[in-house]
Amino acid sequence: MQSYPYKSYKEYLEVQYETNKPRISWTVQKSFVRAEDISIIEKHFKGKRCVCIGCRHDKEVEDFIDAGFDAIGIDILPTERQIIGDFNKLENYFKNESFDFAYSCHTLEHTNDPIHFLRMIRKICTEGLYLVIPIRENPDVEEPIFFDVMHTMKTEDLVRELSPALGNIFVEKQLIRNNPSLPSGAEMAFLIKWN
Repeated sequence: MQSYPYKSYKEYLEVQYETNKPRISWTVQKSFVRAEDISIIEKHFKGKRCVCIGCRHDKEVEDFIDAGFDAIGIDILPTERQIIGDFNKLENYFKNESFDFAYSCHTLEHTNDPIHFLRMIRKICTEGLYLVIPIRENPDVEEPIFFDVMHTMKTEDLVRELSPALGNIFVEKQLIRNNPSLPSGAEMAFLIKWN
C-alpha cells in the first residue's frame, strides 16, 4: 500500500471535495453497473441494512432502496438522502452494528487512513462489505491510497491488504469490469464476508 503525502488533513479534504464534485454525474450514469453489483449483493444480503459509503449522489442510495434494501449514504458532498460527513470518521456518525453490510464504490482508495476506515466498517457492519476499486498502474493525488491489488488484480493481495483491519475475511465473489464507459476504464468488485 502506498499513500500520497498531503501536507495536512485539511488539504486532503479539500482535494477530495474538489475532485469529486465533477464525478457526481458519473454516479448517476453508473446505475447500469450498480445494477450488476446489486444483483450479486441480493444473493447474500437481500433486504438487509446497507450503508453506501462515499456515494456522492442520492442515486446510489435510491438504487439500493428500489431493490428492497434499508439503505442510507454518507459523503462529503451534500445531497438529500445521505448524511453529509467525513467517511474517514464513520464512528462519529454510526453506532456499532448499525448495518449488515457496506457498499463502497471507488471510496477505499480515497480514504486518508484505510486501516482505520476498514476497522470502522467492520464495527458498524455485522456481515460484510461490497468493495469496488479501480484498476490502476500508479497512484495519483485524487486517489491518495494505492493498493497492490489495484494493479495485480489478485484476490490474495486484497486479503493480505485488508485482513489487518477486517480480521478473517472470505472473498465470496470477484468481478473484473473492463469498460471504456466507466470513469476508471476498468475496475474490480469484491463481495467480502466476515464471521
